[in-house]
Amino acid sequence: MATEAPTSTRRIIDRRSSQMSLRWTGLLVAGLVGAAVTTLVVTVPSLRFAYHRATLHAQIATASALVALLVSMLAAGRFRRLPAASDLLLAVSFAVLGVSNLLFNAIPAATGRSPGGLATWLPVSGRLVAAALLAAAALVPARSRRPRPHAARTLVAGTVCALGVLALVLATLGPDLPQDAGGGQPTGAVAYRVLSGTAGSIVLKGISAALVVVAAAGFIARRRRRLDSFSLFLTWGTTLLAFAWLNYLLVPSLYVDWFYAGDVLALGAYILLAAGAVGEIRAYQRDRARLVTIEERGRVARELHDGVAQELMYLLGQARRLHTLQPGPVTERMLSAAERALDESRAAISTLRVPLDEPLHEALERAADELGRRLDLDVRVSGEPTLQVAPPVREALMRIVGEALSNAARHGGARTAAIELRDGEPRSVTVRDDGCGFDPDARSPSRDSYGLLAMRERAEAFGGCLAVRSAPGLGTEVEVALP
Repeated sequence: MATEAPTSTRRIIDRRSSQMSLRWTGLLVAGLVGAAVTTLVVTVPSLRFAYHRATLHAQIATASALVALLVSMLAAGRFRRLPAASDLLLAVSFAVLGVSNLLFNAIPAATGRSPGGLATWLPVSGRLVAAALLAAAALVPARSRRPRPHAARTLVAGTVCALGVLALVLATLGPDLPQDAGGGQPTGAVAYRVLSGTAGSIVLKGISAALVVVAAAGFIARRRRRLDSFSLFLTWGTTLLAFAWLNYLLVPSLYVDWFYAGDVLALGAYILLAAGAVGEIRAYQRDRARLVTIEERGRVARELHDGVAQELMYLLGQARRLHTLQPGPVTERMLSAAERALDESRAAISTLRVPLDEPLHEALERAADELGRRLDLDVRVSGEPTLQVAPPVREALMRIVGEALSNAARHGGARTAAIELRDGEPRSVTVRDDGCGFDPDARSPSRDSYGLLAMRERAEAFGGCLAVRSAPGLGTEVEVALP
């Protein structure tokens, strides 16, 4: 047990190191793509383009709105499972962004009519509120205290009020605003000057872009947060979205029937967010399947304990009484069969109650302790605890080791046994005992050899190979070579 903690620590460190490497690689790619596109837009006038592509813009706007709403629902689901202020803010932020894109971008783009006057400012207002909430979600500590019971309702109500107040302010200033926030409806495919929009549009879009940059920086700085798929893609998508909104600031990009350079980066950002949403859905499905499996294993374990195990204990008591009254080979075999059946039921119950991802080394130590007490056998586990196998292989190895220890105590008269794990080449699990041993070649088929046959079949079922080495007076060694 002395090496268990350092080995587990190494596994955790290696896993986190791999996750951090993947995280920074994705950030590097997203940052390079966003920086390259932005640099080209700034330095090459012909790339500051706008093309009249109403259908393409409608498709991108619709996809962006649907992805944002999906991310909002998934973040809300995370909040319901484990309430955290950051997930709540994230859910409301993408809800505002999705609804804003849908109402003020996708639907007008599908109709091919660009809004004018106050309606032109509404998408910018929605982006501003969504960006503020996104920045707050990134800046709230990942391990912050759980929000109050009515925090979700309060935040939603506050967001709606903020949007209403902002709309009221814009409506009040409406007569003094230009017909559109971009400075005039273009009539053809043109290349704009940098920051060529009106002062109002530059200020609002600049604040929105700055808030998204803050959000991206906040998500990047969360080094201690659990790096699940959703968090990784959220960080990458927000980084690319910051560059997209920076491009929206550089050129006037409020006309819903025109396609802009920033739309390319926005599309990439929402593709990353969609990938994160798919990863979150798959993780949720795995958790649900795991929960169902755990519940079913617990139910079967209870049924075995309350039914089969109790009946076997009764049969064992009767077999012992019969063997005492009529000692002989027949009653001895009955007593041995009842003991083995009870041991098998107890082993099955124990296996059903252990975690599905229990390491092999820990499982063998638990089995060694239980079987050692039951068989009056001193069993020790040694070797390399880094050996990892799939759950079905682990369960098969547990049955093989249990059979080997049972044979050592009951037929070989062993007092001590050792289980050794090898993680090199070949990978193997070996059981050695100090029993009387036997000659495997001269052993005739009998009830004792059926256990050896079952062990060999179990090993071959998962692609392994079982070897038995023994000699009279020299103990027995059972080795399972793993694939």
